[in-house]
Amino acid sequence: MASVRQLPSGRWQLRVHTGRDPLTGTKTWATRTVDATGKRDAQRQASAWEVKLRDQNAPHPRGTFGDLAQQWMAVKERRWPPNTLQEHRRIVARNLAPLHDVDVAKITTHTLDVLYAGLAARGGACTHRTCPPASCPEHGPRCRRRKCERPSCPHKGACADWSPCDNQPCRHSAPLSAARVHRIHTVLRSALGQAVKWGWIRRNPADHAEPGEILEEEVEPPADVDVVQLLAEAEQIDTRLALFLQLAIVTGARRGALCALRWKHLDLNPATASARFTRVIVIGPDGTTNPDGSPRTSRPVDRPASRTKRSGRKVALDPYVVAALTAHHDLQAERAAAAAAVLPLDAYVFSDDVLGEHPWRPDSTSRKYRHLRWWVKGLSESRLHDLRHFMATQLLGAGVDPKVVAQRGGWSKVATMLDRYAHALPVNDRAAADVLGQMLTGDG
Repeated sequence: MASVRQLPSGRWQLRVHTGRDPLTGTKTWATRTVDATGKRDAQRQASAWEVKLRDQNAPHPRGTFGDLAQQWMAVKERRWPPNTLQEHRRIVARNLAPLHDVDVAKITTHTLDVLYAGLAARGGACTHRTCPPASCPEHGPRCRRRKCERPSCPHKGACADWSPCDNQPCRHSAPLSAARVHRIHTVLRSALGQAVKWGWIRRNPADHAEPGEILEEEVEPPADVDVVQLLAEAEQIDTRLALFLQLAIVTGARRGALCALRWKHLDLNPATASARFTRVIVIGPDGTTNPDGSPRTSRPVDRPASRTKRSGRKVALDPYVVAALTAHHDLQAERAAAAAAVLPLDAYVFSDDVLGEHPWRPDSTSRKYRHLRWWVKGLSESRLHDLRHFMATQLLGAGVDPKVVAQRGGWSKVATMLDRYAHALPVNDRAAADVLGQMLTGDG
């Protein structure tokens, strides 16, 4: 199906049909310009080029992208953390579903660019669903009291017939953020890179694909007044949650590291009070199975902290937090003694059982924070992770050495932290402007 035509310059353009796009189904063509003595010579070159392209683009007998993804994750699952494995499975099953039945050899850079554009436009969850129950105006979103009456749905009963679409992404899907598209691109590029190593394809088409540009927004941590109100309200509702938030503010630790904190990781001596974050709780498959034999994919797993998060670092604690931790330890020890047991040294600091054997789930701490924020009226929107930003901006704004802040928060590079929190240094920037002004005016 090769065709030729002579250009006004006298050269000949060759045009060869290369198949159909696996996503859109439209025909694709390859063109090139050559020198030829006549039409017959140009046709001969076009036929030879067509045979060469056919050999290069022939489907590999190994299988489709779905086969590749399955084998790739089976090989890598021993090296990945449980939450990484769960996230990769979710991306392959949901966001990369259009590529499951496509031959790996037929995936091109153009195919991936079209896929990324579609994900950015409508690649999220289906928004065609019933309205969620409205928050109880008296007891909050988690109220389950029968006497409380929640506001009715404003759609006059039509929402009862709505349900999410079976095939996703669908026409009701929400757009995906640029960061999420980049995450999908990373997974796809790694899978296709493994196909290159295995000899399925000659080159990785994702190397030159363009998932889009990520525009990082300036970090806006909670205000000082909001944090004080949150801690005061948490003290009234749940002292354990208040202690959890205090440690998040003082240490800047992530929620998974706080959930994995054990009493043996704490030094409560007032002179040398500190905490070590050597472990982290993640949610993912832990190798166990459900009663029906299916793998459990949403279990808290205790694993070592990664090197990029400065595993084993020590963070000094202030006397106020040490006093709160001591009181919390005494309370846990009393509960264990009441059950005719002794609190183990390796018990989790934040646990709901008597002996502290099972830690809090990281996602449950975020839900508790959202409920607490809703309960305190007049607060701005914030997340539990924003308390980490609060710690960094407060210390940098107070003039603390950036190296100390990076060590405390577990940032592997000081430059990375400064790039993210450069706006938290207004006082230092004003001092620099005053120094240069004095030099120019001769007042120095």
